[in-house]
Amino acid sequence: MRVACARSCKAGTGGPKLSSRWLILLALVLSGQPAQSDETSALLAQLQSIQNAHDTPAFAIAIVDKTGPLHVGSYGEIDRSSGRLADSNTRFRIGSITKTITALTTLIAVEQGALALDSPFIKRADATLIDNPWRGQTPVTIEQLLEHTAGLKGLTHEEMYHSDSSPLALSEAIHRFAKNRRLAWYPGEHYSYTNAGSGLVAYAVQQATGMEFEAYAHNHLLKPLAMDTATWRLNEATRADLAVGYDDDGRTEIPYWHMLFRPFGALNARPHDMSRLLLLLLNDGVIEDRRILPAAAMQRLRTPKTSLAARAGLELGYALGLYSWFSHGLKFYGHGGDGDGYLSHLGFSLETGRGYFLVINAFTPAPLRAMRDAVESFVAAGSEAPTMPFGSAQVDAGALGKYVPATSRFGDVAARPTPALKLLKDESGLLLETTDGRRQRLISAGATLWRRRDEPGPSAALIRDREGRWTFYTDRIGYRQWLAPAEQSK
Repeated sequence: MRVACARSCKAGTGGPKLSSRWLILLALVLSGQPAQSDETSALLAQLQSIQNAHDTPAFAIAIVDKTGPLHVGSYGEIDRSSGRLADSNTRFRIGSITKTITALTTLIAVEQGALALDSPFIKRADATLIDNPWRGQTPVTIEQLLEHTAGLKGLTHEEMYHSDSSPLALSEAIHRFAKNRRLAWYPGEHYSYTNAGSGLVAYAVQQATGMEFEAYAHNHLLKPLAMDTATWRLNEATRADLAVGYDDDGRTEIPYWHMLFRPFGALNARPHDMSRLLLLLLNDGVIEDRRILPAAAMQRLRTPKTSLAARAGLELGYALGLYSWFSHGLKFYGHGGDGDGYLSHLGFSLETGRGYFLVINAFTPAPLRAMRDAVESFVAAGSEAPTMPFGSAQVDAGALGKYVPATSRFGDVAARPTPALKLLKDESGLLLETTDGRRQRLISAGATLWRRRDEPGPSAALIRDREGRWTFYTDRIGYRQWLAPAEQSK
């Protein structure tokens, strides 16, 4: 391990060189963590090499199959000022993976009859908390808030970077910035990621159950999963074990961020905690012969329902606190996390029955991306990608042409009408061209669904919206057909 070697073998001494595997074993001894099996040793050496190449202070990993953990560990420096090493008690901020916990907690409340996914949010909260111009026609629902299809923009800078050393109670935080929550798009059409949704849903659960959301999540989910050392706030126990978060240089410390809505990203957890969450996800709601949620609820957790694309049959996208993607020929489910000083990712494959959790304590995406690719390759190893037949859908000539984003997370779409992509006719059906000139062929996968040649399932949809305008969905994002200025004014 990089830190262990720095302390025990100085360069140029003429001593024997240690292999990556022995460096890792030495680090495991120093950190008090168990040695990994032969199955994971090569992967761990690869992750250590990535860590060294990017000078990443520390990383943690949990690799799990349906029967239990294959390897769980934390490695490197969690405090560069003191040289303190990671160990089995080290906590990391998991960022927006917290949304998976929030969604699972909501599903438990649904199973207990406290509320329904398709019920209007205003049944559980003050109507002034969301300004919905279409309230009489289409109210915002709990599931739309979880799937980011309610029509809300992202949090304002004031909300996003609110950090109070005495964190606000959820009910106070929800009401403080209510004036900012005016829907920008018709609810139940387009996906647009926003941290507001998880906070609002948690408040609805709190109102429906009569219990503070964090306490309800602890009692009904975290404790049954044996994740009860995970924390939402910076208490003394968390402060003692939490890895320091660093900026993109891996050296500058970033202060602890007391998030406005803790249910969107505040959880502090150990990699062992995350292995427990993975077991629940891989076993369809069961852990150690105890059922936490029905299989149908777990399927709903993974399956988007509320966007135009989902209603057209596209199952690749953002669902209830999980999203899906294709990697190494397989479909993965999971979530990423960004905690200002920490970057994380959780993913699992139902085909292989394996999953992973990764986190680094630096705000540098490159090493996490490289680690993710290595781990997803490991998870997919030995599996055969499903084959997809070639479809033969006819492309309406009217659907060809330029497209602009249907939503904008932080801004006004109308103010930025520059086309972002173009759809062209191709012998396979569709050709997708981006503004930088890159082209990708899309193969028909049904009447409205499309896929890239190397993908095992549909990843795009071409449909009309409620106004009859062509809309193209790819990588979860919706694009509306661009209209010339003269057409826009009609």
